[in-house]
Amino acid sequence: MKKTFPATFLIVLLAGVFGFVDAVPVGASENSTNVNGIIDSDITWTEDNSPYIFTGSVGVASGVTLTIEPNVTVNLGDYSLQVDGTLYARGRSGDYNIIFISKTPTYGNIAFTNGSASEQTGLSSLIENAILYSTSISANNVTMRINNNTIMGSINIDHEAAPVISNNLITGDIGVHRSSPKIDNNSIIGGINIGGDWPVISNNIIEGGGVSRIGIKFERLYVVNISSNVIYGCSIGISGQGGAIIEKNLIIDNDIGIEGRAVMANNTIARNSVGIKIRESYPIIISNNIQDNRQNSIYLENVPNDVDATGNWWGTVDTQLINMSIHDRKSEPKLGVVNIVPILLSPVLYAPTTDYTPITHPSLASPDQTKAQPTTQIGILEIAVAVIILSVIINISLVIVVARLLRKKH
Repeated sequence: MKKTFPATFLIVLLAGVFGFVDAVPVGASENSTNVNGIIDSDITWTEDNSPYIFTGSVGVASGVTLTIEPNVTVNLGDYSLQVDGTLYARGRSGDYNIIFISKTPTYGNIAFTNGSASEQTGLSSLIENAILYSTSISANNVTMRINNNTIMGSINIDHEAAPVISNNLITGDIGVHRSSPKIDNNSIIGGINIGGDWPVISNNIIEGGGVSRIGIKFERLYVVNISSNVIYGCSIGISGQGGAIIEKNLIIDNDIGIEGRAVMANNTIARNSVGIKIRESYPIIISNNIQDNRQNSIYLENVPNDVDATGNWWGTVDTQLINMSIHDRKSEPKLGVVNIVPILLSPVLYAPTTDYTPITHPSLASPDQTKAQPTTQIGILEIAVAVIILSVIINISLVIVVARLLRKKH
């Protein structure tokens, strides 16, 4: 009986250990799906199989629809998702957003290319109720909707693309090149750079101006409609030398409110260091509230001809005070004269008031890293098994030592 003690003890120990291993819940390690390559038939990415982790670039073939369910996490890592067909990613507000996460906006990109619409369903691509961490979007020659998302990355629209970008919180710049998007009702901590014809930019609130510190910038003789926006905290609120119509905007608390050439009507241009700066061009300035700008209401630079700024409200009816706020020929003989009379005797009713609510900056924590990392990482179950195996080895060693001691004793 004494000789059988060590063997019996070892059997009982191992049985207990493997019983414990069997009792460790499988749910301690989350399900995940690795993806790469071309998706060539319609497919749905489900919450049950989330997160979807890119181990290479992923493409959606022309005529194919990739549908992403609410509460799904997609980890692009260093790769891109190229959509030649349709992406239908529609989360639900609250705790059921779709999450896209990338290492950096440079690498993590969702690119929509020619013909991004399903031949079978007729649906255009959609990203709605999603949170994009360090993930950018680019659209080339497509029509799609980007609605009600939080986007921590840039958006680039190119080559006759006409997406609708609405109701988003965007912390990054928007580039518009040879395209005509509708950019409406967004909160943008960044800027909009326009190099394309006929974009409509309305009802947005824009802070800071992004990389260039310019809220909205346009070039050449493109026709741009910029209306009913709030632009603040920029080096330049609006800058451009094209055929823009700038109306009903609140341009406030910038270094320079508007710079360049455009039709400016029914705007409130207030509390900037310089309200309007004109360089070698001749804008139309009528029916605006140009008031309380700290250094100059209007500043001419290299403009030898006179400028018509009649029919505006200046915050006062004292023409001497108004002229003191204007940098023109009386300041530099080589400049033209800014004509202000007749002036309005009260503020423009169609222009916005100076009241506005700044953008609330997102305080979103990074996603749960168990959803963001590849499945090759060690999970909770693997760690538990490793600890148990080590414990088994230690206990077996102790049993052998005890058995040898008992043999020597008897």
